[in-house]
Amino acid sequence: MRMNEKITGRSCGISWLKNASPQRIKTSCTRYIHGESGATAIEYTLIAAGIALAIGAAVLIFGGDVAALFDYALSRFRNE
Repeated sequence: MRMNEKITGRSCGISWLKNASPQRIKTSCTRYIHGESGATAIEYTLIAAGIALAIGAAVLIFGGDVAALFDYALSRFRNE
């Protein structure tokens, strides 16, 4: 890699940086900082964690009852 490629960012796939003005870079950084895509990802992560916690609690609370139900159903099928 040549030094010029490293400075312009061509090897990183950000070729717009070569001709970018300081105002364009500032605008891009401001959009990134004030963007809500990161917040949305965090919200979805918290929702998924809540669902996982609820499933884990349900398995812990009802796990033995569900296993007994399946054992009962299996024994009924074997007897008939």
